[in-house]
Amino acid sequence: MDSRDLWLSGFVETTPKRANPEPSNDPIVISDDETDSVYEVARNLVSSRNTRTRSMSMNSDIQLVEKREVIDLSVMSDEEDSARSNSKIPTANLKAKKVAFAQSGTLAPSRALPTTLQKLAPTNLPGPSSRKKVINRGPPSTIVRNTQKLRMKNGYITIDSDSEDSEDEYLHTTAMNPFQHPPPAMSSVHPDEVSVQHQVESMLSRKRRFVDISHGYVPPAPSFTSTTDVYIWDILHEYKLLPYFRPRPRFLSRKRARLGEALDMNHYARTVHFRRAGGSVNGILQHNGQVVVCSNTVGGDMTGDATTDPYNKAGTLISWSKRDPLSTIDLEQGEAENLDRKHYSVHCIAYDPTNNILASSAADDFVRTWTFEDDGDDNPYSKMHDRQYEVRGKPASPHELVFKPGTSILAVGEQRLTIENIPEGGIHTFDLVNKKDQNAHVTGSIAWGSAASSSLIFALSEPVMQDNHRGQHKAFDTVALMKAFDFYTSEAGEAGDALCVDSTGSTAALVTNDGSNSTLRIYDVARKQGTATHNWRLEPFAPEAREVNSMAFSFDGIYLALGREDNCTHVYDSRMLERGVLFDFRHSEAQDSDRNHQFYGVVGIKWVESRSPRPRLGLVTGGNDGCVRLWDPLRAKDEGAIIAQTDSDIAAFNLGDRFQGEHELVVGDSSGALYIMDGHANM
Repeated sequence: MDSRDLWLSGFVETTPKRANPEPSNDPIVISDDETDSVYEVARNLVSSRNTRTRSMSMNSDIQLVEKREVIDLSVMSDEEDSARSNSKIPTANLKAKKVAFAQSGTLAPSRALPTTLQKLAPTNLPGPSSRKKVINRGPPSTIVRNTQKLRMKNGYITIDSDSEDSEDEYLHTTAMNPFQHPPPAMSSVHPDEVSVQHQVESMLSRKRRFVDISHGYVPPAPSFTSTTDVYIWDILHEYKLLPYFRPRPRFLSRKRARLGEALDMNHYARTVHFRRAGGSVNGILQHNGQVVVCSNTVGGDMTGDATTDPYNKAGTLISWSKRDPLSTIDLEQGEAENLDRKHYSVHCIAYDPTNNILASSAADDFVRTWTFEDDGDDNPYSKMHDRQYEVRGKPASPHELVFKPGTSILAVGEQRLTIENIPEGGIHTFDLVNKKDQNAHVTGSIAWGSAASSSLIFALSEPVMQDNHRGQHKAFDTVALMKAFDFYTSEAGEAGDALCVDSTGSTAALVTNDGSNSTLRIYDVARKQGTATHNWRLEPFAPEAREVNSMAFSFDGIYLALGREDNCTHVYDSRMLERGVLFDFRHSEAQDSDRNHQFYGVVGIKWVESRSPRPRLGLVTGGNDGCVRLWDPLRAKDEGAIIAQTDSDIAAFNLGDRFQGEHELVVGDSSGALYIMDGHANM
């Protein structure tokens, strides 16, 4: 038998182990040369103190089946070794062993019989050697350990020996090539005689491991049927060539901050709290470190007698500064000799930063203006004039006041729309409705145009009586002093609720009410088109709440927020109103024991944007629950962060710029209390 037909991947010396060995009645087959050793072992077992081991050894049946010649390799010459290896291995020993098992009554041996194989054993002596050794191999093992590598040589797989083949390895032309082209046929390996097992050990560490194919052996290709789809990852998985990829740690990644942290609005603390307003706050503004507040007062309208109402008090127009926090300036009261006169509610205030002019409209039908000069006096305000407007010989009732951005032109909304240049004194009046209907309507909302519509001013009319739901809404050209166009709503006309213009001055949004439904309309004012480009009917209101108090575009003009009287804020996409409400931000219900108290829902909305490289948009609203909340459109609608909280429902709030010396948040509630909130940097 040729030596290349018999080869092993390595010498394996293992013994199968059993968890609970049991005594067996099968005879143990040994050779003659092992008789002395077996007898010696038996005597030791009998003399042992272990009862179980002694009983097992006494019950064992030892039979001598054959004699085997003992070969001393140390004294055998090379010629004798060569002659002995060329002789065939007799098979009489195997037959004798089978006869012994048949006589003992055993059909088949429970353990594998010893076998004799020929193996080329490398030596450590220099030079080639052809000495052959007879090695007795025991039963097959369940554990396979490859102690030597295989390589291809002359078309056959042989054992890689460093001592024998060291010289031939350098002469081999394809030694550095892991593949031989074409690859050898698997039939030349003789799989029937000797099976070669190549196992890919499990990855015990996180290092990348691949199948070792540098010695010529290539795993068989996976078999795929024609009906199954073959993918590259399936082939790689079959060959076990997919390495283990450790996930790369993200050192620079961090959790996305909440909107309050991005806007630096999560650290507000109450620094000042006082109750000096006459009643429910109507408006708040900040300028030059001053906080100006206007409010209502009981009995502060034109009807009734102030002497019969003891709750009519001053404080409807005050100014406060943190430089003198213990005192306030009462601008409505005036001189000390007028302390006993009636106090009127102040509806609106406006401020012109270009000429430092403060304007207010009161229930006594007067529009008053002051100039501000911070020269260190106790009262930096100086009154300019008191102006009263008339309509058809009767005093008008001014409500809305809006300065044109960057100028001192003041727009006054009463039964008509009046614009006045305060420093120069020029006045012009526009009629919103017919003269016969002027006493039945007032100017509700006013908005100045910008950029493309900077010369225009827009106004809505609201009926005085609640059962009247008609109105007219127009745009006027302040340069040509004429009407530009009408906003068409319906043939009969609908009463106006709210109006706003985006930052580019090209789009205007109107909310009107016909008595049963409210409609949102979008107009292209840059082209002076009076027909709406988009119409959408708003969600139904509660029976006692039917108005939209405030409305504002986002900075990019995409989103449009509506502050409703039913204590919720709806956000729409101004480009596609057909999508309906995108976000529905709702405040909690008010906790007030007074059933006669009237609530007005969301009275103010303000868009905010972070200063980070990736700006984030937020919405600030104030509602009946006494909370000023910050809403994040990227989060759930019920996760509005509370940035300020008062003892009563919110009446008005103002967000200031701390880089301009203003307070970050000033809140006024319906009881006349003021809350000034600052961050840790301004405390």
